[in-house]
Amino acid sequence: MMRTYKRNIVLVKDTRKRYVSYSLSPEEKFSLELYAAMILDEACYNFHKKRLEVAIDEAIGSRDEAMFMSLTESYNQLVAQNT
Repeated sequence: MMRTYKRNIVLVKDTRKRYVSYSLSPEEKFSLELYAAMILDEACYNFHKKRLEVAIDEAIGSRDEAMFMSLTESYNQLVAQNT
């Protein structure tokens, strides 16, 4: 079964797999790439922020002042870059 939609979007349905083919304008392609990059940047930021928060908590728990100071400096730089 095959259906054709506006803007050259073709959906081909097989009993085992589904395929979708899109024809995008350069502007649409750029927008999608930009959105994908923004999502990846946000995911990386949240990952690194959470990793530093856990490491800071561990440094507090072990009473390692040097490690705490180093990690909080890294944390503050990360947050400052993304505000």
